[in-house]
Amino acid sequence: MKKKKKRHKIGNVKSHFLDSGAFSLWTIAATYHKENKCGRWDYYDTDEFWAYADAYVKFVKKYKIAIDYHANLDVIPNPELTWRNQQYLESKGLTPVPVVHYTTDLKWLHHYIEHGYQFIGLGGLVGSTMKKGCKDWIANCFDIVHDTPDRMPKVKIHGFGVTSWKLLLRFPWWSVDSAAWDKIASFGGICVPHRRKGKWDFSTQPYIMKVSFESPNIANVPDVCKGNFHYFGLTGQEQQIVKDWLNFIGIPLGSLDKEGKPEEQGVITFHVYRRVANLYFFDLMVKSLPEWPRPYTSKNRKSLL
Repeated sequence: MKKKKKRHKIGNVKSHFLDSGAFSLWTIAATYHKENKCGRWDYYDTDEFWAYADAYVKFVKKYKIAIDYHANLDVIPNPELTWRNQQYLESKGLTPVPVVHYTTDLKWLHHYIEHGYQFIGLGGLVGSTMKKGCKDWIANCFDIVHDTPDRMPKVKIHGFGVTSWKLLLRFPWWSVDSAAWDKIASFGGICVPHRRKGKWDFSTQPYIMKVSFESPNIANVPDVCKGNFHYFGLTGQEQQIVKDWLNFIGIPLGSLDKEGKPEEQGVITFHVYRRVANLYFFDLMVKSLPEWPRPYTSKNRKSLL
């Protein structure tokens, strides 16, 4: 009897966190400021903005059965207007997750904690997480959240746009969001973890492996997608590691015919398989992390012990 192929299974989505579109609004506000030669924040007092806010309220209420959390209409990086919008949405019956932005005075993190919020987002991180100043700011946030005798968290923290593996492992986030899985696949790549002693290791940044037959080596791609490897340039032994990983998660490699045209569908020939493969990677990576809640001690924090 033929033995059935074992396939890793991804669990069902446990909760949905609705993004408010604050980054898109920030982009619109910047254009409005430039075209109308007005104040930087004037857009957030226009009829267009308030119409968006009311539409957001209606959307959340209409689909509340499927929305577990929803973000505030935060104004990047204006803490006063962000707080105003938080109060407005609450006055309309919503319970948005408040957001504190990178570069913002951390008195605002204290503000939300003191007002009893149990879930707070850290935003404005996109494009900045590799900067030392941003890493230090995040570390200071977690020092505040874990300012307890046992260094356990007082509130839950969500990281908007956190894609750095080092940051994911270093800080005890309750949740994060990232489009890295999709961007990497769009540029012809998949995430392949290191294999140590016969087991897949998710504690370090994976190889960003180009596999698409259409993009053997693209240089002008986002930093998160850059890698020095392409499947077709690997040795046979190295290719076998990629094949073993794909076999482990149950995703086909795909193949090309003698003329170099797609013959069988897989990560080599079809972007959807690359996206699914990356979702498997991130699902397993998350499962490999220590469970929340867990204590946090800053590397710069002095101890009496």
